[in-house]
Amino acid sequence: MFVTIHSTQSKYFVASRKFELPELKLLIDAVESSKFITKKKSDALIEKIHTLTSPVQVKKLKHNNYVVNRIKPDNEQIYYIIGAINTGKQISFRYYDYSGLKKVLRNKGEIYKLSPYKLLWNGDNYYVIGYSEKKSKVINFRVDRIAGTPEILDKD
Repeated sequence: MFVTIHSTQSKYFVASRKFELPELKLLIDAVESSKFITKKKSDALIEKIHTLTSPVQVKKLKHNNYVVNRIKPDNEQIYYIIGAINTGKQISFRYYDYSGLKKVLRNKGEIYKLSPYKLLWNGDNYYVIGYSEKKSKVINFRVDRIAGTPEILDKD
């Protein structure tokens, strides 16, 4: 809703928005503190959130931002991984673990096939839960440890 204030100079402003300032702050804090979104992707997403309000309000949103000791991943493929998981199709991918600070492909680079059911945010991590035909059971993988962009297969 737009409001007009008539005086010697008419002033216009948006009286209500889809998101209130505390809601935007909560979204920004969630993105900044997320362990599975890279620093670069976090910054880009926060800039998009800023477009949901006025420049004056953006200054208020930036006022108290401070995240302590948050390790961010370097997997820039995170959006593509989530997109592939949400297609409703089976996916295949490689998965890695850490050996110290070094990434090591699990099982010598084995390709995993998964029929994704759900994405689950638990604690500080994002997981994909799905059915593995090879193991004949439901299993999960941390999304930020999927290597590269998963291949989307034909199977629903």
